[in-house]
Amino acid sequence: ELTQKICPRTDIEDLFKKINGDKTDYLTVDQLVSFLNEHQRDPRLNEILFPFYDAKRAMQIIEMYEPDEDLKNKGLISSDGFCRYLMSDENA
Repeated sequence: ELTQKICPRTDIEDLFKKINGDKTDYLTVDQLVSFLNEHQRDPRLNEILFPFYDAKRAMQIIEMYEPDEDLKNKGLISSDGFCRYLMSDENA
């Protein structure tokens, strides 16, 4: 959190707003799945070995990276959780 206050990632905030249409402070599971499949997944990958993201996988990401328990329980991810995921080793 200190790092984010010192060096805010405005690029990630802008991306977050673009994905949710700047309407809410969170992304739904469906919005996250869409982002992961359309922008994060390499389309050259074999679909059998590297399947498309689905709601189950998106929920695992939310459960791991979303710090707000209430949002986590609703299947939502905040900009903070989204940033944590994008900057994680899992997303490298």
